[in-house]
Amino acid sequence: MVALSNGPTLAFKDMAMQLLGQLFEYELGRRGETLNILGATSGDTGSAAEYAMRGKAGMQVFMLSPHGRMSPFQQAQMFSLQDPNIHNIAVEGVFDDCQDIVKAVSNDLAFKRGHRIGTVNSINWARLLAQVVYYFAGYFQATKSDAERVSFTVPSGNFGNVCAGHVARMMGLPIEQLVVATNENDVLDEFFRTGVYRPRGAAHTLETSSPSMDISKASNFERFVFDLLDRDGERVNRLFGEDLATRGFFEITAEERARIAGRYGFVSGRSTHEDRIATIRQSHAQYGVDHRHPHRRRPEGRARAAAARRDDAGAGDRAAGQVRRVHRGSARPGAAASRRAGRPRIAPQARDGAAGLGRSGQAVHRRACLKPSPCRPRPARR
Repeated sequence: MVALSNGPTLAFKDMAMQLLGQLFEYELGRRGETLNILGATSGDTGSAAEYAMRGKAGMQVFMLSPHGRMSPFQQAQMFSLQDPNIHNIAVEGVFDDCQDIVKAVSNDLAFKRGHRIGTVNSINWARLLAQVVYYFAGYFQATKSDAERVSFTVPSGNFGNVCAGHVARMMGLPIEQLVVATNENDVLDEFFRTGVYRPRGAAHTLETSSPSMDISKASNFERFVFDLLDRDGERVNRLFGEDLATRGFFEITAEERARIAGRYGFVSGRSTHEDRIATIRQSHAQYGVDHRHPHRRRPEGRARAAAARRDDAGAGDRAAGQVRRVHRGSARPGAAASRRAGRPRIAPQARDGAAGLGRSGQAVHRRACLKPSPCRPRPARR
């Protein structure tokens, strides 16, 4: 298990976002410029970005979030901040609606340049690059020699985390497989199984017990498809533009589908709420893992583990223990506490903000500034 949730907002995005905040402030100061940061969040990105950018000189942050779709903990993390450069905007709809606004602004270069707008979502290449480091660090801690290979299991919503793994693999890191774990919003799983990409609208994006994965149009997915189609930019533009607009889906060829696992090592798995509950019980019964363990309680962690179990069951000729499996712990359980026992719902449940929120937010918001455990010394690699 690679624990990536030891930052100020208890999410894996903290490490890259804290770096991005420092880079923004340094470069803006060097140039004597300002920047308006526009972002979209399903829960984790918003708070991680705001804590990284709060109080930074030359920056104003405008964060779009789906109204009523985040847990009270996530809302409190964001909405309790009183820094004058932080602005939260709730949007009626789902995360994909928020992200569509950010993409539309980003695609209007004249408007973007005129109003000095930047992004902090994983569509920002600098943030994705920072996340590549996680995979190298995880590999070196999980292996004893450079001849060993590992597989990473990654809970996926916007495809940014696992896309960083794809970049690491393309750079030469010995990754056997990248297991994409999805929840009931299984657009990515459908593509990896069938070669058909069929994004869903807001009315068909389920509200689940793993809310940070409630995404049906993953931004970074286009980056992988670009590589999958031998970097044919015109065809990628046609698939994601004309084909999706007119048909609502696109399909790749059988040869291209074979490359997904054969050339790029991608496999996928889907879990339901019941699967995630069963996984935590099985882990406790089989391995003695306490159900209160943070990475077993987190819904995204349960989705990841459930997908890994299914992939192991269908591994076929892959010998047990031949390739080490590394699970990526993306966040701690408190961020989605309100969803733990819920069932998927299509219609969003309206909320009246974060209940009990005082002006400082301290009554409901605990900021846990946790430090990553230092890496233990290890013998020289051969």
